[in-house]
Amino acid sequence: MAKARVLHVLTRLALGGAQRNTLDIARLLPKDRYDVEILTGPDVGAEKSIQSEFTDAGIPVHVLPGLHREDSPTRDLAALWRMVGLLRRGRYDVVHTHMAKAGVIGRVAAGFAHTPAVVHTVHGWPWHGFIDRKTKERYVGYERRAAERCHRIIVTSERDRGKGLAQGVAAPDKFTLIRSGID
Repeated sequence: MAKARVLHVLTRLALGGAQRNTLDIARLLPKDRYDVEILTGPDVGAEKSIQSEFTDAGIPVHVLPGLHREDSPTRDLAALWRMVGLLRRGRYDVVHTHMAKAGVIGRVAAGFAHTPAVVHTVHGWPWHGFIDRKTKERYVGYERRAAERCHRIIVTSERDRGKGLAQGVAAPDKFTLIRSGID
């Protein structure tokens, strides 16, 4: 039986919980059943990168230059179309997105690329008490549209499930709670 091709998509590989969680998943999936790769934006800023930990574990990392955390409609649209091309060429069986920006762009790209299985893990929603109402509505709208393009949304806490349900991101049966493990 052929191995399943899995692509994890993250905005960046700066040291953090989402990145560490993804590294653990990628390292621990059985190598005889899965070929795992990572797609990320460039590391920017002063945060420590863990990209070398992925490559040291034999996990290929692709860097998409236009994928950044900050909003930029022109750059985001260009990143989306580059990602669609990469997904089509890679013929991935599963696209697993993480984080807000990579989650939205990755799920939409996976839909355009007709990826058979699309999963998103919420590592905290992109709306917080300190953003204005209009920005929150925009972010919620992005999440709702992206949720239509994926098969499952994984939350790591009941709080995140509750926030997603309260904003009408997706139907309750689309959410699955999987708490992050500790090695």
